[in-house]
Amino acid sequence: MERRQRMKVGFIGLGNMGSAIARSLIKAGHDLTVYNRTRSRAEPFKSLGAKIAETPAEAAVDAEALITMLSDDAAVEAVIFSPGNVIEALPAGAVAISMSTISVEFSRRLARAHSEKQQHDLIGLQSLVSRTRRRVCERRSQNNLLNN
Repeated sequence: MERRQRMKVGFIGLGNMGSAIARSLIKAGHDLTVYNRTRSRAEPFKSLGAKIAETPAEAAVDAEALITMLSDDAAVEAVIFSPGNVIEALPAGAVAISMSTISVEFSRRLARAHSEKQQHDLIGLQSLVSRTRRRVCERRSQNNLLNN
């Protein structure tokens, strides 16, 4: 049987979907550092073994992979490009995985910025996340209609 390699993963954005993914990463045995602008959303992860970062850059600084799961272009802009930012902290060779709901134009900007810093990127996942969110909302609406 093949042994899994533990990775150092930074995770930014612990809403409903982000929290579920972060828990799965911990269960899979990865070393997780989490950040959420509302710190109380990050606190439960400490008891699961994650480190809580004080800033987005702290979540990125030692990461082999960094996952962002944020609401829109502005939220990602604030985390990636503002002072003390992730783009400077993430090591060269690390993989940036954007699962955020962002525009095509902004995803291209992110890809260019990561490339300039010799970071790898997987930025096309936001369309999958958007479709999943839409399906969840549709199911909730259907369930509400059936239960009322």
